[in-house]
Parts: sequence; C-alpha cells; structure tokens
Amino acid sequence: MIQDMTGESRVELADLVIREEDGDHIVGRVDSGEFVALPQVGARAVQLLRDGDSLEVISARLAEEYGEKVDMREFVADLAELGFVLSVNGVPVSSGQRDVATHLPWLHQSHIAWIFSLPAKICYGLLVLGGVLAVTLRPELLPSTRNLLLSDSPSVVITVNTALFLLVVAAHESAHLVAARSLGLPARISLGTRLYNLVAQTDLSALWSVPRAQRFRGYLAGIVSDVGLASTVVITQFLVPMPAWLNHSLSAMVVLIVLGLIAQLQLYMRTDLYFVLCELLGARNLFEDATIMLLGLLRMAPRNALQVSPRERRVVMLYMWLMVTGSAGAMAFFGWMVIPALIVLFADAVRSIVSGITGGELIPVLDGVTTVGIEGGLWVLFVVVFVRSRREWMARIRKGLAA
Repeated sequence: MIQDMTGESRVELADLVIREEDGDHIVGRVDSGEFVALPQVGARAVQLLRDGDSLEVISARLAEEYGEKVDMREFVADLAELGFVLSVNGVPVSSGQRDVATHLPWLHQSHIAWIFSLPAKICYGLLVLGGVLAVTLRPELLPSTRNLLLSDSPSVVITVNTALFLLVVAAHESAHLVAARSLGLPARISLGTRLYNLVAQTDLSALWSVPRAQRFRGYLAGIVSDVGLASTVVITQFLVPMPAWLNHSLSAMVVLIVLGLIAQLQLYMRTDLYFVLCELLGARNLFEDATIMLLGLLRMAPRNALQVSPRERRVVMLYMWLMVTGSAGAMAFFGWMVIPALIVLFADAVRSIVSGITGGELIPVLDGVTTVGIEGGLWVLFVVVFVRSRREWMARIRKGLAA
C-alpha cells in the first residue's frame, strides 16, 4: 500500500507527540517508544498529514510556506518504517513496530506524585544526611569489600550476595519505573548486557515525549534510590541492635550498592549517568552515533553516514574515543582478572563435587553444585540475552547507516 501511494492519497497517523527542542522538533509515539528529530518543515508535514490533507495538497502547502519541495511519498514511507502510519486511504499499514508494554500499568500519577514533591525531597535529603552522620559516628559502618565474604563456603557467599544483589537491582529499576509512571509514561524492565555484564534495564524511551528537566527524573531515579537505600541501611545498623549475621549481610548490601554507584561512572557504556551526559551535551544518541563514526573510520561504513551538526560531531568524536578506550580497558580487565577467577571458581566447585561424591559427604557436593548452578546459570543467561540484544542493536545501527 505504501508503494501504491499517489498524490491523492490520504494518510492516517498514530497518536504522535510533537515537541520543539534545541531547534528541532521531536516527533514520536509514546506507546511504542519510537521518536525522531525532524526539522521544522518535517514537523509541519506531520501536522498537515494529521489534518487529513492529500499528499499533493501537503506538498504544495510546504512549497508555499518553506520554498522547498518535499517528496511526500518518500516522507510517508519513512514514517511508516517508524510505525507512525496507521493506514493509507483507509487500508491498515503494518509497520512491524511493537508497543512498549508497561509494567505496573495500574500505577497512576495520582498514586505516586507525592514521591517527587518538595516535602518528599526534603525528607530524602534528611535521610541521606542521617546516613552520613551514622557512618561518621561509627566508622565501622563504612562499606568494605571484606563484608562480601560472609562465610568460608563459596556457595554461601555466592548465594547470599546474589540474593542481596537482586534486591538492590529490583529497587534500582523499580525507581526508574516509578519515575516514568509519575509522568504518565509507559516503562518496562528487562534484561540486557553491557560488555561482559548481565544487567537489568528499564526502557525509558517514552521520556522523549516530555521536556528535558522531566527526563532527568527518570534517568537519575535509580541512583537516588540507591543512595536512599544505603542511607536507610546504615541508619538501621546504627540504631537497632541485631545479630552479627544480619549486620554482616546488611553491610554486604551497602557494599553492593556502592559498587553499583561506581559502575554508573562507566560512561563508555549506556549507564544512567551516560544518559544524563547525553542530555547535558545535547546529544541524543551518543553511543550509536559514536559506533557509526567508528565504523566510518574503520572503512566499514560510509564516512558521511553520521548525519549530525558540526558541533555534535565534535562531541561524538570525543565520546567515541572514550567509548573505545574504556571498552578496551574493561575487556582487558575481563581477560586478565575475571576469566582466571571464574576458571578457579569453577575448578574448585568441580573438585568439591568430586571429593564429596568419592568421600560420601553431602555438604561439599551441595556446595559445588550450588556454585556451578548459580554462576553457570548466570553466564548461560548472559549468552542468551547477549545474542538477542545484539541482534536488535545491529538492526538499529543498520537503520542509522541507511538514514
């Protein structure tokens, strides 16, 4: 149907947001999370399409208003690829785009608006101040990686730390989700990968429908939640007498939170602070733009494939070198430190299983099986998610090269 369009064709568009920002017009669908930056003439074309005019009439109007001829059939075909076109001449158009199904759809703005009110922010500030005061008065509450060694048994250490880590991640991603829902936007938590890390991530693409100041709320919510949770834990440890094992476990949770906050500084990956950096620099997609630029330098893509302003090109160039050097350093660390540690861990686990079986002891067998099951399962899951996510990522890069 798209190929059969004529000058008399009329197009029905999806419910689109059109918002001006930094000299461009952000146009997109909240329900699918697909957004694009268009010049003024493109945004005007979208408005005329929504008014129901024919392609020929719209082309004439644009020529009259802007002094340039716009190929409306090609323009509509591009919109259809983004999933913005519902029908042409009353015939439905299938775009292959899927809606972003939101988690916690029952959670409405009215339920959680108070979380982001001024009184709530003041309470949060007092909470963080209380956490700082607690570790100042009792320095032993300061986190140390030694707190992660909860037992002499590797399986106990892995099991407890994995459970604590999952709790921290759940709180972090839930904060992103709640921030999006507080703006009335859909959001969804899923699994993804960053280099050799398996991560949970929240799809916040619908944030492009709101002004920049509100987007910061969505991007920073996880970090704010982490700091608040760590403060709550140390205040509880300071005020409440508790068994040594519980105190040790809570300290381990604080360590995991701090390590997560440090990881947010890895701006060469798509961390929360990476998105904040993009907003501060006015660059909408640093990572993928830097990838396209790098492919051009390696002669794996046309040199002119990256369509950005000269100012943004300089920003992308700087980020590209950060991405390359940071990723290279991280992968070197993975090869030099992580892989040998994993080999030792799995070898010890296998020896524990074998010695337990031959010696007729159950505990060593359970210890080894638990270690292999948890660590091995996580790496199998990493491979599955990596293959799936890289397929989608490469599709986006190919789309960027073809633009």
